[in-house]
Amino acid sequence: MMLQVPLYVFLFAFFGFLVIFGFFIAVNFYHIFSSGTITLWSFIITVSILATTIFILFGTFQALSEIDWQQPVTLLNIGGGANDFFPESSL
Repeated sequence: MMLQVPLYVFLFAFFGFLVIFGFFIAVNFYHIFSSGTITLWSFIITVSILATTIFILFGTFQALSEIDWQQPVTLLNIGGGANDFFPESSL
């Protein structure tokens, strides 16, 4: 018995992480603007975090664009017997 899932399941998990990350960014902006703590340092830190995030997302898109997302990934392989661990030699 083999447990296989398509590779795009992990892509959906990544998108879920991005949604959570976007929520935290929105909460950060809300907190900065609602409390009136817009200073030069808070602006520099926020812009640098956003620029780093955009840079990382662009690199991730470039790295993941070549992947065939329909490929199955074997998570668990419960096979037929000892031959799975010690295959017979074909000599």
